[in-house]
Amino acid sequence: MKSHTYTDLIKRTRLSYAMVTIFLILTTTVCAGKQVTFYVTDFGIGDWNANLNTGSDFSNKPGVYPNMPSEGQILVVMPPDEEFNMSDEELIQNIYETITEGVTEGQATGVEGFEVQLVQNINLAGYGNKKRQAMVARFGRCAYAAIGRVIKSLAGEGVDTALYAILGSNGTVVFSKCSDVWKFYKEHIVGVFMYDGRALKKDAIKAVQEVGADKVTIFNTAGDAPAGWFIKESIGNLEVVKKLKELFPNLTCIWLDPLERLDYFKSGHIAGMKGYYERFLAKEWTGSRFMTPREVRGCNLLPVFMKVNGITIWLGPGDLKESRAFGEYIILELKDTWYGVHKIGKQETILVFDGTQKPAEKVVTEVVRKAREINLVEGSVIVIGGDSNDPEVQEVKRELEEAGYIIEVVECGGLSKEEALTKVAERAYQVGAHLAALVGKGIETEKKKSGIVEDRGKVGDTLYKAVIPSPPPPQPIPTALDPDRIGNYILKEKWKKVAKTYDDIDPNSPYPVLRMIKGHACLALNRNNESLALFLSVYLERDLLEWEKWAEAYARKHPQEPITHYFKGDAKARLEKWDEAQEAFDQALALDDKHVLALNALGVVYAVQKELGLARYYLEKAIDVLPNFADPYSNLGFRFIQMKDGAEGALDAFNKALEYSGNFSLAVHGKGCIEILTDRAKAIEDLNLALEELPEASMLFGLNQLNIEAYMSGLELEEMAALLTADEDAGTYFGLDYTGATKAWDNYVLSPNQTNYNNFCNKSNTLSASDFNQLWDNNITPDLTKSSSLTGMTSNFNDVVNDWNRTGAGAWINGIGAGLAGLGAAATFGAGVASGGNPLAIGGTAAGTAAITGAVTNNMNSWKDYNLDFSNKIDQNLTSLPTYSPGGVAIDFSGSISDKGDWPFQPFYGLMYSSR
Repeated sequence: MKSHTYTDLIKRTRLSYAMVTIFLILTTTVCAGKQVTFYVTDFGIGDWNANLNTGSDFSNKPGVYPNMPSEGQILVVMPPDEEFNMSDEELIQNIYETITEGVTEGQATGVEGFEVQLVQNINLAGYGNKKRQAMVARFGRCAYAAIGRVIKSLAGEGVDTALYAILGSNGTVVFSKCSDVWKFYKEHIVGVFMYDGRALKKDAIKAVQEVGADKVTIFNTAGDAPAGWFIKESIGNLEVVKKLKELFPNLTCIWLDPLERLDYFKSGHIAGMKGYYERFLAKEWTGSRFMTPREVRGCNLLPVFMKVNGITIWLGPGDLKESRAFGEYIILELKDTWYGVHKIGKQETILVFDGTQKPAEKVVTEVVRKAREINLVEGSVIVIGGDSNDPEVQEVKRELEEAGYIIEVVECGGLSKEEALTKVAERAYQVGAHLAALVGKGIETEKKKSGIVEDRGKVGDTLYKAVIPSPPPPQPIPTALDPDRIGNYILKEKWKKVAKTYDDIDPNSPYPVLRMIKGHACLALNRNNESLALFLSVYLERDLLEWEKWAEAYARKHPQEPITHYFKGDAKARLEKWDEAQEAFDQALALDDKHVLALNALGVVYAVQKELGLARYYLEKAIDVLPNFADPYSNLGFRFIQMKDGAEGALDAFNKALEYSGNFSLAVHGKGCIEILTDRAKAIEDLNLALEELPEASMLFGLNQLNIEAYMSGLELEEMAALLTADEDAGTYFGLDYTGATKAWDNYVLSPNQTNYNNFCNKSNTLSASDFNQLWDNNITPDLTKSSSLTGMTSNFNDVVNDWNRTGAGAWINGIGAGLAGLGAAATFGAGVASGGNPLAIGGTAAGTAAITGAVTNNMNSWKDYNLDFSNKIDQNLTSLPTYSPGGVAIDFSGSISDKGDWPFQPFYGLMYSSR
């Protein structure tokens, strides 16, 4: 039996998804009755209620494994006090019979894994009551004794058993005090996982000695009050756990930091045990230091058992990199790139192999090796998914057929990975295939979204790429400005000297390399508006490639200087070569682990790839190294925005950035976005101020303003962009009709939230007077009359729309127009990346600055007026209803965003990665 460490879970992994990917799927039939796995779980206190019955499933309470079938769920409930006078033997026999019956019934349906949940009859008030704790301990001893009898009985039938103990809070107390009971079957205990335990140090030592330290993992969670000060000798105290690690070097100790808004006690207590799908930062205590934290989900922290073709596969947390839900299965990414798609408790098991970025012959070699390793005989069916016309797919098919396997190809071209995996897996089951390989050539690979460019649509993306006038073609760098001539300034990072030397370099200078060097100097000096303008000026492919070429040569020339590797990483990041960027930044940090620019940049790289836990780690580390460095504060604020959570934290971060860089337009813009949720007047002021401070970023900032306006108008951003740049009148642009308005109202009634109400307004605000009256009489009035609460919500939702159109939209229309005008007549939209710098036509309007400024201003004003008139009309009609009761439900703009599960603005980071 292999021991499980947590080291590899914590190591940072970087997966690269190329166009060629192969998955290996195994479907197996396991003989029932030969293997049973018990997951003994115990949440501790506060989990008992009178409606729970021993032997039932978890329909009345949660389990640790939410995907466990009901046939695999067995509750063992501590009897109520009035029934607790039975003898120990009676209690043991009762629990034994209950578990045995559950296992027998589960096996009949193919279940091999069972969560046996112990439920203590104790609450917070009873925690310190010695009598109550003694009763709980007695129940625990009887439960573990009964489990021992079940294991012995199954062994007599030739059934191999394994047991995981997954314990939280007071559950660790019971387990630790019962070592003299379970020690007689400890060889069946595969792993013990203790979450925020309340077991005392002396009892924990005895339990670890008995079961073996290599089998034990202890989790401590941020926010687990009051363990750190109230129960000083419990394993809920990190200092106690560190002492245990000194005694038992093979013990695994993990610190968890929840990344979600969890509702558990003090936001942290046993969160890792309860939060199967929740996200955490996890870091292992080695005995002398914490390892680099890694973002995981709760399911990463739990053990999983698999059996494939008669071979048992035991997976502890240390074997996993990542796991996530996939329909009714759980995908587990393992250390050696194998994936296990496991339907918990059932016999169906799929193993998936990812042969990313490998030639066909190497993929085939590994597939054949692995197939033979699990005794897959020749003649077995292999189902391949991909494009049958793709040479890679044809090569893999040919090679596998030569190896003696029967090959079937399932067309998956154009599908996402998950869609292709589903299609191939289904076909594999249909044909009874033992193995299926999914080749990703021709399959649409999942893009690592930046969080900056997602969900904008084509027209919105075009607007986003609006920049300052196209820079002139690059020219050779004059000898006097050659970076090698001021090498000591750059290599020793004397940024004031660098900035002074390049004082005349601006966004219109014909030297992209010098614009980038000065941009980084300004960034380091908290001259953030200058750095942002310079970074935005380097967007053309020719300029980015020149920067990359120079940076690579500079790093080769000065391999021992961290700044050269930072420059190289920056160049790679701007070309979205994320893996190469990470490697270069890591090299800079290997030379100087406190290189603040590299720490900040690595945080941004992780943020744009949506690895937000690691992003926070590196940004906060940059702040620790240099507390007066403004950019990581702003980046941290936008990371909160990217998480679509944490408005207060984002506002604090932006304010801190402005403390060190007073006119930092990006931080002012981010602050304004957050203020939209609470203080619209202040938000408008800040958003327009950001435009004034940095007109070069007008459409960058304007994108978020358009996002918000589109949301409030019930439109998608692409629709709003087309609307605002159209020649025709905004009110008639979409040809709104009575049927569309009726459907929008029905959708709102089914799900009354701000999003659906905004959409209803959009579909209705240009109806003729007769159509509106018909809609009001035939649809709206009957629905509102039936429900006073719906009337109150409608009143409040309408107030949000009305207030926005009175005080919000119009106030920054002028700001957008002024910002656009500030770019000058030569500015273009679309940046000309694919069109040689020519202005791009949007919605039939040539997108020169003057044209689009006029179109945006006129049409947004028109749209605002239509919305305002409509919301006034609704308000007047509402007051005539007998059910009218304004203020029935508290709804503000903050609530309106949460009902969509999103915020209508995007994150932008100071380095402008993925912004080209």
